[in-house]
Amino acid sequence: FNIAGLRHSGQELEFLRLSKIAFALVIAAGVCRGFLAYVWSGFYIHLPATLIAVAFALWFIDFYKIFRDNEFSDDPE
Repeated sequence: FNIAGLRHSGQELEFLRLSKIAFALVIAAGVCRGFLAYVWSGFYIHLPATLIAVAFALWFIDFYKIFRDNEFSDDPE
């Protein structure tokens, strides 16, 4: 998730709060598409697509904060 961004910015590896929320949204999108689609067709495409889009936006915010505040560095290994 944010591992590459954190490693290349020299920060400690940890899941940021927005990344945890985004991960939960991706899981919810999978549940909607896999199980709830039998109840209503909107659960097959519309809701999962919206959840994935919001998750991507949350990840983007975290990546932006990582690279805005830290200089890009080589792989630490």
